[in-house]
Amino acid sequence: MYLFHIVLEGIQMNTKNILTLIAVVMGLQSVGIFVGREAIVTDAFAPMNPDATGIKIGMMMHEVIAVFGLTITSILLAARNLPSAAGSRVLMGASVGLALTVAHGVWNVFTTLVKPPLPLLLIMGALTVVGFITASKAANQDSAQ
Repeated sequence: MYLFHIVLEGIQMNTKNILTLIAVVMGLQSVGIFVGREAIVTDAFAPMNPDATGIKIGMMMHEVIAVFGLTITSILLAARNLPSAAGSRVLMGASVGLALTVAHGVWNVFTTLVKPPLPLLLIMGALTVVGFITASKAANQDSAQ
């Protein structure tokens, strides 16, 4: 978390920069999911002893997840140049989506055999908080003007 603070310390907290930060992290995560899909499936579902068919199905599902992530990445990058009010709405929507993703990951940690990586949950959780704060500040500034 300290590393995340160091990275954010040099970034101006506006909608454009935070949309960019979230998009870059999501884009890298999506590429990682696509490239590492077999390892993810075999490691994450190891307690269930998946056979070759199960691994293949899991890999195909992770490909879909990766493409959805890249789709969201492209939307966030396209939204960076919106006026502040519109950009803050997109950032708020992205933050809600990240909050749902983190909540689902935490739910998996406590209720299923699948264990999502804790560092990823912490990073996504931090991005969620930063996104909510930045979007709220931008919305408040726009309503004050």
